[in-house]
This record gives sequence, C-alpha cells and structure tokens, in this order.
Amino acid sequence: MAYYITYDGGGTKIKAVVFDDDFNVLSYKTGGGINGNFYKTEDILNHIDMSVGEAVREAGVSIDVSYSVMLAGGEEIDKRLKQYLPNAQFKRFGEQYFNLLSAKFSLDGVSVICGTGVSVIWQPSEGRGAIMGGMGAYIGDEGGGYYMGEHAIRAAIQSIRGWGRQTVLADLLLELASSPSKYFYGREFSHIPMHMKISGFTRQLKTACNMGDPVALEIVADAGGKLALQTIALYKQHEIPQSVPAVMNGGAWKTSPIIKERFAQILHSVFPDIEIITPLLEPVAGGAVTNAIERGILNVETKNIIIKNFKGV
Repeated sequence: MAYYITYDGGGTKIKAVVFDDDFNVLSYKTGGGINGNFYKTEDILNHIDMSVGEAVREAGVSIDVSYSVMLAGGEEIDKRLKQYLPNAQFKRFGEQYFNLLSAKFSLDGVSVICGTGVSVIWQPSEGRGAIMGGMGAYIGDEGGGYYMGEHAIRAAIQSIRGWGRQTVLADLLLELASSPSKYFYGREFSHIPMHMKISGFTRQLKTACNMGDPVALEIVADAGGKLALQTIALYKQHEIPQSVPAVMNGGAWKTSPIIKERFAQILHSVFPDIEIITPLLEPVAGGAVTNAIERGILNVETKNIIIKNFKGV
C-alpha cells in the first residue's frame, strides 16, 4: 500500500489531506494562509506545521508522493516540508490544475478563481494557457474577497460617519469593535493580519446580503460583474472556444447567490454557450485526481470513490 498527501495553500488557508491507494482519506488538517505578501516566513512555517505536519502525524504513515499547489516557496519552506515528507517525491502544480481536476476531472477549462484574490486562468488539455488578473489585492483582484470586504467596510464607515447610505453593514462592523479605528488599529485586534480583517469582512457582507441589505447586494453584484468582465476578456483575447467551460473556484463565490447570478448574466450576454460549472469538491481533491490519472485508473468508478471520500474535506 502506498500513501500520498495533497495540499493546497493560498491567501486564507492551507489544507492537507493524506490518502491511500484506494483513495481512503486517512487524515486532513487546515492551517492559516501562506501568501508571502501577507505572512512572514515564520507564520507560513507554523501554518504548514498545522496542516501538512499534523495531517502526516495523525495518519501515522510514510508518504510516497506529495501533490501540491503552493503560493509560497523558498528554501526554508521546502526544508520544513521535507521534514514531514522525507521519503516523498514532490510534484507541484499551478492552482488551475487542482481547480479544474477537482471540478471536472480533466483539464481544458477556464478556472475563475474568486478567493481572497482573483485570477482567471485558461488551462488547455496540453500546453500553456493564459491568465487574466492575479495582480494582487493592492492593485487588482477585482471581484474577490479582499475587494468585496474593502467595499463593504468603506460603505459601513461612510454610513457610520453619516455621509453615506444607510446599511446594516455599519451595525455589523460595530459588533466587531466599538469603532472602526479600534478594529483596524486597536491592540486587541493586532494579532489579525490586516488583509484578513478586510477580506474576512465578507462574512458580515454575507449576513447583510441574507438580510436583503441593498448596499450589500450591490457590492456583491458588482463583484460578479467584475469577474465576468475579466473572464470575457480572457476568452476574447485568446480566442478560447465557447465549448471550453468556466469553473467557479474559491470560497468568495459563497458570499451570496447574487455574485453567481450576475456573473452568469454578463458572461452569457456575450458568450451564451459557455457552460458554467460549480465544483462538487474542494481544489485539494485535485491531488487525488492527479494520482488516479498517473496510475491510469481514472474511470467512472474511481471518480465516484473520490467524490464520496473527498466531499466535505
């Protein structure tokens, strides 16, 4: 029996799953984000300990192959990973691979990634594709969690100060702290990275959307529109056929159904025949699919086993 680990790390979290030849999940753990733009190397190493390290420890097996998508890299990080995976063969992939494989069990798709940040990536079955976005929260990432959180916070503060539209986002911000300045600069919140304070406010935005708040719904609809415009631009610039589906990847898609509705509305106004896919599995399952492809056993039965064992992980 051989043993494998698949792990997927981005701006918000890193998730690690250990599985065996039969795709049984032996353990899975989650740690904090590993984006070097937001976290110090020491923090990234701690998050690897919490995810990869704890998953391997709990499984109690020696890992033969490591499948990963990692936004962070470097000598110290590689050294820490090898500490937990001393006998493993390391295989690293771009995030679009895990995203597409976990969604449609094959490549040749456009991964519309809406997490903390935003990237729209075309990955054909063979060869190199293309990317739109991915510029980072400070100068881009329109439509993502950071973008929505920032707009929601700005709307809340304007409402609190009395020069913006009334919105329940103001009350939700004040529930976090007695004033906006304390939430962002107060000592009691200093342990939370600034980007997490901003992107994490999408939880409050989701609550406001569920309450039918017009300001919140407009923010989310705007995000869906921005995602659609970037996707349309990618299809146009690279003459991608409409037979290539668009896959909605990333946690920020769950903020409200409005974001998906507006995305589909605008995308289909230009490209009516593009299929939009909502994945059943988290991207980390892409490592298991890759393993099945490498072993030549990706068939209907194997797909069903992976879906059963990895759904909810």
